[in-house]
Amino acid sequence: MKIQLAMAGLAMLALPSAAQQSPSTAHEALAEPSPAANASDSGERTECSADLCLHDGLFYVWAQFEDPRNPDQPIQATGKPLSGDAGGILYAWSEDNPELLVKVLDGCRINGHWWVFVGSATDQQYAIVVKHIPTDESRFFESNGENALLGLSKTDAFAVCE
Repeated sequence: MKIQLAMAGLAMLALPSAAQQSPSTAHEALAEPSPAANASDSGERTECSADLCLHDGLFYVWAQFEDPRNPDQPIQATGKPLSGDAGGILYAWSEDNPELLVKVLDGCRINGHWWVFVGSATDQQYAIVVKHIPTDESRFFESNGENALLGLSKTDAFAVCE
């Protein structure tokens, strides 16, 4: 089964069942997200609505879940930041039932990259996109029926250290 991402101004996009896509494939497949969700007319970063902004809006996270009752109609996840701005939870059906934990860590002093970690608390199929707003680079993470409960990590996700 494939999940289609159609959020935040994205064109419909079917992702293959794989834990991760390469950055070049992800970049080619990703349509431009709506700038209104990320920046004001003056270019300043603004709050995300239903999606999740991390590190003062440096990273933008959005996701969809497969609805087991209607697999042809994916459900857009809603994000809720944690007390710091390095991570947040994503839920689909109820804020009382978080499905995923996503965190983006600054690993620049260790290996010259930003790191992305996804912890799953669901058996539902999902797809996540993490975007570095200044460079427009995106990374895709997707579960399938066999790995939905496994966590995902990429400690070389973004080579955008200053």
